[in-house]
Amino acid sequence: MQAMLPTFDLTRPPPGSHYLHREVSVLPNPPMIGSPAQVTLRLSNPSSEIMIVREIVFSVAQFGMGVAWEQLPVVGPFHIAAGTTETITVEWTPYTGGHRCVKAQIDLGNGLTLSARCNLNIVRSPAEQDAWLTRFQIGNPTDERAALSFTTAGGAEQLQPFLQINHHSHAIDAPLWLDPGEIAQAVVLLRARSIDAIETLWRMEAWMHGSMLDGIGVAISRPVKILPPIRSALTLRSKDTPRAHDLVGNRH
Repeated sequence: MQAMLPTFDLTRPPPGSHYLHREVSVLPNPPMIGSPAQVTLRLSNPSSEIMIVREIVFSVAQFGMGVAWEQLPVVGPFHIAAGTTETITVEWTPYTGGHRCVKAQIDLGNGLTLSARCNLNIVRSPAEQDAWLTRFQIGNPTDERAALSFTTAGGAEQLQPFLQINHHSHAIDAPLWLDPGEIAQAVVLLRARSIDAIETLWRMEAWMHGSMLDGIGVAISRPVKILPPIRSALTLRSKDTPRAHDLVGNRH
């Protein structure tokens, strides 16, 4: 059973990074090539009056920053009764693989437009895993050659990041030059710094000409690994005790 999405409050949009809104999603994610997927947005109207939604424009893109968006069919107009929640869903069939970003532009009329966007990879890890790979794209959507710079946030005490772009190691604090419309293939390896449980959100943002272009997030949830109890020498059975020639004859 899939978890219930949080709701997007039409009277008070959620705070925080504009690209990490979990109220909109693709299910399943990553979607399967040639198989219909559901692009879903949950909206709530906690006010005492009916709210009119003029239209919602859904779009999907390859997971990354500065990439092109594919627009899906427009939904609306419709209304949401006072004190109720509505789940809006459109069907979309992907013909290429990979994790996706998704966004919804919500037009409430009178020039008021809200945006819900999710560029987030959620990783629910087994306890024994200590490194996680996330593939994404970095693009230059402008018509001139430009340098992109990167910043990261979150998980510094728990995760150590390693970045690779176009199959070469790339320092996160080093600029990346891209031609107009060029798309670079990137991989980030997040390695655990300890065996402790992890519950954190790591973020990476791309900047161009001093303004933020876009960002992605990787949410990692790992339980603590339960180590087997250490037996004392007094509880060792005879078959567990190393023989002398094992210690002497098999030196490394």
